[in-house]
Amino acid sequence: MLTSLIIFGIPIPLIQTCKLLKQNTIEVREIRLLLKYWVVYSLLISFIHIFGFLISWIPFINEFIFMFVILLQSKEQLHIRLFDSYIQNTFNKYESQLDDFKTNIFVYINRLFSLLISLMLSKTKPGEIN
Repeated sequence: MLTSLIIFGIPIPLIQTCKLLKQNTIEVREIRLLLKYWVVYSLLISFIHIFGFLISWIPFINEFIFMFVILLQSKEQLHIRLFDSYIQNTFNKYESQLDDFKTNIFVYINRLFSLLISLMLSKTKPGEIN
């Protein structure tokens, strides 16, 4: 499932992104188009990672995902319509909650790493007696 996402979802937009970044003058419109693609693509990857075990039993799901990724890159620019119609509206609605989540998750990860480091440092070295 993820193989088709990686093989068909990354190389062409990656090349387009690199070419865009190579230019001395970059139009904001071009940047926005590529950023919208990467946002939609990232959400698709996240969705598959989170809910893959639930959707894996659906017949032809891999083929559907493959076609979806191809449509994202097509001339119809499905990624722009998805972003403008759904993602941007949802983000605007939940922006403050997403900011809180982002802040809280970093605090949680920092505490977790601090706890793990303190546990590792408090272990006695091999051969030492407590």
